[in-house]
Amino acid sequence: MLKIMDVYAQAMKACVEGRYGAAVQDFKWLHDHENDDSLEYRKMRRGYVLTSWIALGKFSYPPALDALKEVLHAKQLRIDAGEVDSELLLDVEEIKNRLSQLDY
Repeated sequence: MLKIMDVYAQAMKACVEGRYGAAVQDFKWLHDHENDDSLEYRKMRRGYVLTSWIALGKFSYPPALDALKEVLHAKQLRIDAGEVDSELLLDVEEIKNRLSQLDY
């Protein structure tokens, strides 16, 4: 969990410093590394990370939302290919829900 918290802190620092592309890469890393099965990490990925990522896209760096849509698309392709994983399904559901609130 420490590595995950370090990457999240790095992403937030990048946001503050205006290094938005670096922040997006960190957010993507956090969503691409689903192998930490801890409840804390799952909550963090669908909570703080997603909230921060969407806020970055909405208020400062619209390409962040495009990157999030790419992550959503990749996860949806895995489901469409027959991958059965409740965490994957929950990720897709949460991302779709958050993006729909933005009318994207």
